Amino acid sequence: MREISPLLKDRAERVMEGSLYIYILLMFGGHLGSLREAGFYISTGIWLAGLALTRTPGFNWKDPLYLLLSGLCLSGLLSSLLHYPPLEALFSFKRTYLKVFLLASASIYVFSSEERQKRGILILGTGGILYLLYAIYQTGSDLISQGTINYGEDRYFATVLLFFLPFGLLLAYQRTGLQRKLWYLVSIAMTAGIISVGVRGGWIALAFVLVFWVILVVKNPSGVRRPVAILISSTLVILILIGFLFPKHFKTMKAHTLQKVQLSLRLEAWSGYLALSRKNLFTGHGTSEERMRDDYRRYYESVNGTPRGPYVPDTPHNQYIKILYQQGLPGLWLYIAIILALILRIIKRRLNEGPPTREGRLLFYAASLAFLGEYLIRCFLEDRSLLPFALLLGIIMGTDQQGSGYSSTVDEEEQ
Repeated sequence: MREISPLLKDRAERVMEGSLYIYILLMFGGHLGSLREAGFYISTGIWLAGLALTRTPGFNWKDPLYLLLSGLCLSGLLSSLLHYPPLEALFSFKRTYLKVFLLASASIYVFSSEERQKRGILILGTGGILYLLYAIYQTGSDLISQGTINYGEDRYFATVLLFFLPFGLLLAYQRTGLQRKLWYLVSIAMTAGIISVGVRGGWIALAFVLVFWVILVVKNPSGVRRPVAILISSTLVILILIGFLFPKHFKTMKAHTLQKVQLSLRLEAWSGYLALSRKNLFTGHGTSEERMRDDYRRYYESVNGTPRGPYVPDTPHNQYIKILYQQGLPGLWLYIAIILALILRIIKRRLNEGPPTREGRLLFYAASLAFLGEYLIRCFLEDRSLLPFALLLGIIMGTDQQGSGYSSTVDEEEQ
């Protein structure tokens, strides 16, 4: 047996953890892309080095969620190899599912430690504050200068704030005294921000997250009546103030909420992509976004006789249809199987009191609600990057694999 230096292992894990936190904090940012990518590749690179050295991933790779995720990644690779030249297929896989696989794996390892879970909760909460402040700055600037928000750009905040909201609620529930009040204030501001942007799919996902947060986390619902009442009333006050101070924005959001044009455009996109999907129902068309868009543009022109207009979507605006188009029925089945497996796990953990530690249990539910709110509910009306999907799955599996980690020794016969 050859011993691995505990000091080297500890330092590598700290760098891996810190690099992953950099990636999390910059994950939704359009700026500092080089730093974000550095965080990604350092954290996943250290995980790969540990895998190569110890011949073990550092966690239970037989976890059903991990196997399903690996199958989804493999499905994307096979679909691309069937339809693209080999180098293009591998490049497309590297940009999509290879990054998904690596990010999920590194996240499982990092979040399998109780101490790292505690730090991770705070980082995720801090990320929510940073993006909330940016959302306030951006939408506030638009409201002051235009009287309403720039919906085409600002609507993205509904996704970002929904991702971080469960972690703000977690910290509000976990902390006491002044800290609890501050985190509730952050959660109220996030909720108001999601509603005020005016994305209807975001409202449905928000309701899902808030209702199931109470159901899953709070053991005595009567004890949260006052915080829930404060959350609802404070959110309403903020929305009323926005409507009073910026009546143009209120009228714009009212018109946007009642209009049927966007839904009809989505239905048209769904119909078109389903028609294209039927051409390669079992093998899909590959994972290239560019090829997908070009294919739909040609289809749209052949059906309508005119080029696609500037407001006509060229993506499916539905994650399920997008995966069906790109990876065929096997990919869609695997995606749905991941969601169903997670729901079954949530039910099992709720009945059995979940992961062994309080931090792990709360983090498990927060990440699960962020995942389901976005990738079960919201993705009926949108298609999304799967990198946040991978991160949240990694957090979920990590909290379920308490105490995992690379062994401090390596069997020389396995080298």
